[in-house]
Amino acid sequence: VLKREIYARCVPIFGVSDKRTILNGINLLISLNYNDCFVEAKTFAHELTARTTRVFGADHVLTLSVTHGLVDARCRDPDATRETLVECEVTLQDVVQRQRRVLGVTHPNVRASERDLARLGLRLAAHV
Repeated sequence: VLKREIYARCVPIFGVSDKRTILNGINLLISLNYNDCFVEAKTFAHELTARTTRVFGADHVLTLSVTHGLVDARCRDPDATRETLVECEVTLQDVVQRQRRVLGVTHPNVRASERDLARLGLRLAAHV
């Protein structure tokens, strides 16, 4: 609830495209994912991904973080189909490739994305 309130207060103060608002949006997205609010997380992540891509570009660290959050929301949903998981794998492979180029291979965000990609591969292998 607190992260939702912080994000809601940032929007009128800084605007929806401000870096501070988007950072708080990422925090809200992470919170929604961890609290299993998948429908809300997916809807919010789609909106936030479009905004960060438009404002900062596809290779910006914030866009990559939001895209990873969208993948997380889609993958954590227990009703995710195999097709959804395959789409997530393709998206996450793209995120990892961009993160490596932008942040470097040893950056913690890259390592976390690589771990999530490996877990997703295992889930896909088991989801036959």
